[in-house]
Amino acid sequence: SCTTRNRTMSGKFWGGSDSEEEEEEDFFSDEEDGEEEGNKPDASRWVQGAAYGSDDEDEKREVRAKTDRLNDQLEERIDSMRTYIQDNDWKLIAKDFDDLNKIHQKWLSAWGRNAKEPAPLYIAFLVELQDFHEKCYGDKKYIKDNKLRPTDKKALNGMQQKLKRNNAPYTSAMNRFRERKAKVDAGELEEEDLIEEVTKDKPINDDADQDNENEEKEFEWTVAAVDEQLTEIIASRGRKGCDRNSQIKKLEDLLTHAQNNFQSVQILLHIIGMQFDTTSMASHMGTKVWKRCIESIRQVMKIIDAAPSVVKEKNSVDSQTPTIDVQNSIFHFVERLEQEYFKSLQDNDFQKVASYVARMRDVTLLIELTEEVEKLYQKFNDTEAVVKAILIQLKYRHQTIQLNENQGNTSSIEDSICLGMATATEEEIETLAKRCFKLGDERQKTHAMLYFITFLVTHDKYAKARNLMLMSHIQDSVTSADVETQILFNRTMALIGLGAFRAGNISDCHNCLVDLYSSMKYKELLAQGTTRHADKGAEQEMIESRRQMPYHMHINTEILETVYFICAILLEVPNSAANAFDSKRKPISKILKKYLELNQRQIFAGPPEAPRDYFVAAAKALIRGDWEKCCSLLFSLSVWQYITDSERLKKMVQQKIKEEGVRTFLFTVSVNYDSFSAERLSSMFQLDNNEIHKIVSRMIVNDELQASWDNESGCIVMHKTEPSKLQNLALQFSEKVVNLAENNEKLLESRNFHNKNENRSESQGARKVRNTQQRSRHTREVVSRRVAHKQN
Repeated sequence: SCTTRNRTMSGKFWGGSDSEEEEEEDFFSDEEDGEEEGNKPDASRWVQGAAYGSDDEDEKREVRAKTDRLNDQLEERIDSMRTYIQDNDWKLIAKDFDDLNKIHQKWLSAWGRNAKEPAPLYIAFLVELQDFHEKCYGDKKYIKDNKLRPTDKKALNGMQQKLKRNNAPYTSAMNRFRERKAKVDAGELEEEDLIEEVTKDKPINDDADQDNENEEKEFEWTVAAVDEQLTEIIASRGRKGCDRNSQIKKLEDLLTHAQNNFQSVQILLHIIGMQFDTTSMASHMGTKVWKRCIESIRQVMKIIDAAPSVVKEKNSVDSQTPTIDVQNSIFHFVERLEQEYFKSLQDNDFQKVASYVARMRDVTLLIELTEEVEKLYQKFNDTEAVVKAILIQLKYRHQTIQLNENQGNTSSIEDSICLGMATATEEEIETLAKRCFKLGDERQKTHAMLYFITFLVTHDKYAKARNLMLMSHIQDSVTSADVETQILFNRTMALIGLGAFRAGNISDCHNCLVDLYSSMKYKELLAQGTTRHADKGAEQEMIESRRQMPYHMHINTEILETVYFICAILLEVPNSAANAFDSKRKPISKILKKYLELNQRQIFAGPPEAPRDYFVAAAKALIRGDWEKCCSLLFSLSVWQYITDSERLKKMVQQKIKEEGVRTFLFTVSVNYDSFSAERLSSMFQLDNNEIHKIVSRMIVNDELQASWDNESGCIVMHKTEPSKLQNLALQFSEKVVNLAENNEKLLESRNFHNKNENRSESQGARKVRNTQQRSRHTREVVSRRVAHKQN
């Protein structure tokens, strides 16, 4: 033994061989761990503090139990096999499957169990592997598409017998797991409880538990002892190899030995912080952990209510335990809980309706906690935290959640409210908004106003919502606001547009929705979808994905599109008929005009298929004056079944189409007639004589139609002041000729100006040459005279 130890020391410090390190590992290992448990030797077992990456020799290292190490080995092996499954590498799957079974046998012996109580993770993976193998085994298309090698084909066939022999003892456990999985899919069970509740993950060791109880009875807990234990647990937080769940359990045990309220609050806050550490920023917090955090915060607030001095209390001078600011931490944790709840709704699968609705109903816990926190911070006179708490309440209470349980056959909004969700009255929402107006900054006031307007619109109070939006002037400064505010503004404007449509204000509805559909990026503007671009990085895509709204808060884009194009048809078709020969007119709806022009260029136009084809066909029918065809095309869309009170809205739309059909017909054919009979128009468009009289009189007053009423005959007498079609074409031709002449004159003027500049530059150059020649001639004459004078 001395020789072995000397070799080990020399190998450790002077670069010994690998065989010497293996001898050292065999020397210090237990008899039960004689078999090799991993491919690489664990250096952290010999170096003090290596598990945490620390060089402090006085620091205590944590010795992990054999059961914990086997749990980690199971997880690692299962993760590696899942990677091989994705790569369709059946050779490595078969090899690792044998190693996984060996590790599981060690796990059973370490935990004192038999085949009736296997490891939950092991059973879950067996079910997954068996389902995948049944899907792939014998599937020639799978083998051909994935181009399996001969060795993989052989391993795939061999896994049939391996799985059959290995899974036989675990049949009952696998069946129980499948039942629980079906309950999770049905929403009767939470996904976090799927694996944990299959079997109990506690080793059978009654003697050890009894020894621990005896030690606790013998140990006397004091304030200093609790501080020391708390400091030791906190020091290991965030280090490499630290098991956060075990640290939380230690803190929960330490909470039972707290000697005063201050220690209880500090331990609870550390527990909440460590529970947030267990969740990565890319994923959401589990429902069970989220609810435990809420309970911990409520415990802290109960202690504060009983002893308010805890908020400003600090540790003694001798204590080295780091303290947490109670007043700032509580609301910080509430904000994190709200973010985690929002993320959980984003990540949850909305197709699993039962589980999604169960998670939606958890919002009542968040709202109740926020109300309690608001009351607490009112005692502290912390207005900033109070306003933030009010905004969280407005965020989740301003919009009534609707489930389309009756497929849109409801007569009022209240018939489809999701039972169990938080609801509020107008007085409650208005009170919260006014408090935010009084205490918040500009951004918070804007958010509160938009939440209140959204609440009014969703409850069919369009007039009040429109007046608030106009008085607030939010639309003037929203372009310089942050992205979250712009998204909230866009969603509010979309809902105001829907409210205007329900109220029959077609022009207001079009004005509210035209900005959304001008760029055709309405899903991004409403935070209901993203577009992929090559210049976007992974970080930018992550930020945009976290801005997306949960599915139950989505605004139906099909309804928005239908409402927008109906309004565009009712406004653009009469406008284009009234200004058919005006080349300088600006279209009301550029998108509809573009679609109509594209349709006119087509040689053959088939029957409509997509919703936009229906809109174009309806617009063309209204241009011809065929209002019945227009109505039948619009009402045949399937989107009407998702609109509440659809029958009333259909009657309103039909009435508007008739009225605009009369105006379009008069604009189109007025130049071809000397007079119109009101009764004839009434029978054509199925409108009363009074309605026809009102429509025509409005057109005459607005100077849209040059005509007058003949009261004796009840006819509309046309005044031939408007040019005919041939005259309009002649006027357009003359305008084009005038424009051509003006362009030619401008071109000629610019050319003459250019020639003048050239002539001017040429004359200046000739003058310089002439002067130079004269000076040189004068110089030569002077020189010649001097030379002649010298010669004489």
